[in-house]
Amino acid sequence: MSASPDLASLARAIDDALSALDGVLAVYSPDVAVARAARELGARGEAPARTRVSTDDELIVVDAAIGVDARSAAPGIARAAAAAIRAVAGADCRVSVSVRRVSAAPDSLIPLS
Repeated sequence: MSASPDLASLARAIDDALSALDGVLAVYSPDVAVARAARELGARGEAPARTRVSTDDELIVVDAAIGVDARSAAPGIARAAAAAIRAVAGADCRVSVSVRRVSAAPDSLIPLS
């Protein structure tokens, strides 16, 4: 995970915004290898970001994965998550949000808590 400090800060801000959404149980790394690297950073006392933020020809690219409450999450949770990301990252970004409906945070998504 070699994100620049600005991108890492942005990723953490996006994590916070996604975590605050109604019905979101957890924010996860969308990539297993990134999740493992983030856990290693966490073990060293660093605060890893769960959301992956990068740049592509000056465009910010955001990849996020969220686990949502299967009983109460609104049908539009993916749109709400994308809107929350754009509110933090700016309108000029490419956003991908992976959503899984779960009753509890599943181990298969590799939570970074």
